[in-house]
Amino acid sequence: MRILIIQDDRTSSSPERPSLLWGMLSDRLLGSIIGGGLAETLPCERAGEPVRVLVPAEWALATDAWPCSTSTYEHAVCLGPDLVQSPADWVTVVRTPQVARFEPVLLRRTLKHCPADLLAVYANPRLTAPSEVLRLADQTRVAGYRRVHECLAEPAIPSQAWPEVLFIRAHRLQDLPHEGRLEGPFGDYVTRLEAQGVSCEVVRLGGVLFDLRNEGGVLDWVRGPLAKSLPGLSVRNGEAGGMDDGFSEAPGIWRPILRGREVHVGKDALLLGPVLLGDAVHVGEGAVLDTCVVGHGHRIDPGRVVRGRVLVDSRVREPAGSENPGAAFLRPVGEPGDGERRMYRSWPAWSYPGYIKRAVDIVFALAVLLLFAPILPFVALAVKLSSAGPVFYRARRQGLHGKVFNCLKFRTMRVDAESLQDNLRDVNQVDGPQFKLEDDPRTTTIGRFLRETCIDEIPQFFNVLWGQMSVVGPRPSPASENTQCRPWRDARLSVRPGITGLWQVCRTRLPGRDFQEWIRYDVQYVRHLSWKMDLRICVRTFMMLVDKFIEQF
Repeated sequence: MRILIIQDDRTSSSPERPSLLWGMLSDRLLGSIIGGGLAETLPCERAGEPVRVLVPAEWALATDAWPCSTSTYEHAVCLGPDLVQSPADWVTVVRTPQVARFEPVLLRRTLKHCPADLLAVYANPRLTAPSEVLRLADQTRVAGYRRVHECLAEPAIPSQAWPEVLFIRAHRLQDLPHEGRLEGPFGDYVTRLEAQGVSCEVVRLGGVLFDLRNEGGVLDWVRGPLAKSLPGLSVRNGEAGGMDDGFSEAPGIWRPILRGREVHVGKDALLLGPVLLGDAVHVGEGAVLDTCVVGHGHRIDPGRVVRGRVLVDSRVREPAGSENPGAAFLRPVGEPGDGERRMYRSWPAWSYPGYIKRAVDIVFALAVLLLFAPILPFVALAVKLSSAGPVFYRARRQGLHGKVFNCLKFRTMRVDAESLQDNLRDVNQVDGPQFKLEDDPRTTTIGRFLRETCIDEIPQFFNVLWGQMSVVGPRPSPASENTQCRPWRDARLSVRPGITGLWQVCRTRLPGRDFQEWIRYDVQYVRHLSWKMDLRICVRTFMMLVDKFIEQF
């Protein structure tokens, strides 16, 4: 069972002294969105776990429209049998106003191997991948750095602040002190638990923090976890909001947009989602709303530009300069590119790097495949007869914007080549994350000829046809190599990887410089991408291929 406790750390949050969180939850539409979104993004042990939301009785919130079970509490939450009725092993407790998002696999693994009766989880953005932390010595000299490629977990000691997530074994709820009330500093609470014989474990996990007490934290949460937990955000949603035909088809509206009743949007107004509009909101003519949350009855003056604001009935504001502590690390984790802030370069659609380069790639790939079609069956037969294993080698590589694909080649090595690579690491002839040997013992007899003549790369033109690669571009690399060059990674992944590229025709193979040249030429290619550069690379590649082929005879 999952329990969400709505609370604010101020001494009072009422109509006489409201907070930002109270202002959002008290709105008919925003309350159902924010409350339901918080419930849906709670970490869970297994799918389908019931959710219970507890709100302060003095807030007098209308929770009828919330898509989850709600109840009220007076002063402190009591985890008694009337509240917790679940056959699950764990009861999950999350408290606002600061919520966190963790990597689900890491959280479940930590929970699975926890021997204690209670697991307290604090979020630490510095343990979230990918991230780097510099260690500075005197006079700001760099003493070293810590690079995080995967979200980490590390043990911690309980602090006085309550953790972002609390897991309690259901059969130990009856042993909680003071009838299960969650109150007081957390460090003191743990001391009372241990006196009752309840074992506790505290960990810090890589996670993103969202502080719902300030506008920055709310907007980061709306852009990330909330948008993912509410797939109906840009779809008609009936009584809970939605968009009628006139509104949804109006010009100047970029989804996702969700609005309440009696919302008026003036002529030539521009709405850039995500935008949440409560009941009776009036947007004047020519106004611009960019990533905003607007509560009941607000009026946006004609021509006004509102960007990155939360406008609700909340007269209590955060001090100037206050920030969401997790905003700098806003990257909901999971599959690659899942909400992560990137610095990819982009070009106009009808420029050469746009549709024109793609059209040239298709024509060129078809021409090459038709030219070599008569010999491809014989090459496949030679690979099959020369050694056991498949004809093609499928290498997992990152393509445009980090999307993973299978890069095809004729197999030139033994099937156990990857397992033998660690044994040969000491004789690697290139620096950086790459691996290369001039006389690699894993290469087959026919594979050596295919590599020297580059015939093994002809199947990559199928990747070009499928839109996964380009004829000319950066070297296709796996995620394990791209993590080694994080500051340059996004530049390389701004375009499709190429069968040939600037690095392939310009590298010197000097000792200790291969990795630097790889990064230098790949970034230089993206920076100066043009049809003239692609043509020069293709000409130089053709000349190199002719020389290599002649050398074989």
